Amino acid sequence: HYLDQSDPEANYTQALVVAPTRELAQQVAKVIGQIRPSLQPVVIIGGASSAEQEAALRRDPRVVVGTPGRLLD
Repeated sequence: HYLDQSDPEANYTQALVVAPTRELAQQVAKVIGQIRPSLQPVVIIGGASSAEQEAALRRDPRVVVGTPGRLLD
C-alpha cells in the first residue's frame, strides 16, 4: 500500500536497514532513536533472543535494523 511519509501515526514498517555486524546495527538503531525517538527502531541481530525479536516484529515497528543472517532467519 502507499506509504504516506507525512503520517506520524503510521503503524507499519516503512524502512529496513541492513548492517553487516551486530555492533553496527545497534549503533544505527541508537542514532535513529536519538534523531527521531518516536520511530523506536527494532534491532534484529544474532546473539539475542529470537522469540523477543519476533514479538517486536509482530508489533509492526516503523524501522527495522538488522544483520543479514538474522533477517534471513
